Formats: sequence, C-alpha cells, structure tokens
Amino acid sequence: MNFNLENYNLEIKRKAFHCMSIVFPIFYLITSKLTMVMVLTVITGIAVSLDISRHYNPAIQAWVARFFTTIMRPDETSGNFKLSGVSYMFLGFFITCLLFSKGVAISAFLVLIVSDTFAALVGKKIGKPMANGKSIEGSIAFAASAMLIGMLAYTFHTYGTTFSGIVIASGVTTWVEYNADRFDINDNLAIPVTFGSVVAVWGWLLSL
Repeated sequence: MNFNLENYNLEIKRKAFHCMSIVFPIFYLITSKLTMVMVLTVITGIAVSLDISRHYNPAIQAWVARFFTTIMRPDETSGNFKLSGVSYMFLGFFITCLLFSKGVAISAFLVLIVSDTFAALVGKKIGKPMANGKSIEGSIAFAASAMLIGMLAYTFHTYGTTFSGIVIASGVTTWVEYNADRFDINDNLAIPVTFGSVVAVWGWLLSL
C-alpha cells in the first residue's frame, strides 16, 4: 500500500469543500420542491456559466485559479475544455430534484455528499488502488454509508420504497461510482441520478 500524505491532505480539502453542499439537502427539508428547483436552476446556471467562461475569459480564469485551483483536479485545470466537479454536482442536484420526490432527492443528495466523501477518504487511507484509481475498500465504505443514509432519510422523510429497494439502490450506485471513469461520466452527476432512479423504479414496481 502506497499512502501519500500530501495527496490525502489534498483530498481532505476537496471533500471538505464538497461537504459544504450539505446546506442543500438541509434547505430542501424546510422548503418546497418548487422553491428548491428554482434555487437550483439559478445556482446551476451560474456555476455552469462561470465554468464555461473560465475557458474563454482570462479574467474569470484568473479568479477561479486564485480561489479554487487548490481543490480542483489536474484534468480540470489542464487547459482542455472540461466542466468542473462543482458544475456536475449542481447538475446532479438539479436533475434529481426535478425528476424525483422530495424524500428520494434528499437521500440522493446525501449519498453524493457523504458516501462519495467516505469512499474517497477511506480508499486513499487504507485502500489498494485498482487500475481506475478506485479501491474495493472505498466502494465498501460507499455502499455501507449509502444504505445507512437511505434508511435514515426514509425514517425522517418517508418515500415510496422498502429496505430492499434502498439496498439495491445503494449497490447499483456503488457500481456506477466505481465505474464512472470507465464510462466517461462524472460521478457527481451519476451518483444522485442513479440512486434516485433506482429508488423511483423500485417504488413504481411496488405500486403495480
């Protein structure tokens, strides 16, 4: 196992910033779906617009570099056109909020924020990296935390699913997170949409 303290500390910084988005599921708990969709429409539009503009506008590029370069991944600052993880996160929030019920969306938000953080930190701390940079240990942490989040969220904000549905959604989402790079999709977008889709389909099957 090759543990790199510098890389691990950088990952902590990235995930600390990532975890600040916990304000969105908390806010959604106390507001309506319409309000949340409107808020996310504005924030997502701003984030994506800035992200695209930084590739063409030197002033915006300098501003982004000044405040965010230390938490961005190398491929996001390589100079090649690529949206950042922040843009994909807000796109994931927006699509999930738009498509699914409040309880499902809040669960999906939390899985992205918490489970993705656990997977990254556990994987880098004790995991053995595979060819795709992910680890089995990180995936186990992701799946366990996703199941716990799904069950806790269901307890506080009931939505149409069962324990089996939460387990299946957690398993499928773990697989998608592990293979995201293989399919050239960003896990910040794939995680909430996948979790929400599986739970929603399971709920639909239960209603038949």
